[in-house]
Amino acid sequence: MNVPVKRGMLLRHQGHLFFVEDVVEHHSGQMKPTFHVALRALSDGRKVDRALDDLMPLQEVPHSYHNV
Repeated sequence: MNVPVKRGMLLRHQGHLFFVEDVVEHHSGQMKPTFHVALRALSDGRKVDRALDDLMPLQEVPHSYHNV
């Protein structure tokens, strides 16, 4: 399964911006795999763990990094 979420992405979820820290795939027998996403809020730095199904539909926020 192709996961649309990658480490380092910025996502908008419930009106807040989150940085994707980690994406983990869990398999349990013959059931379909479950993807868990570790997010960090940009506003206050709190950590949030969500299943990928809870985040759907995804809204990626375009961004770029600049050397200072």
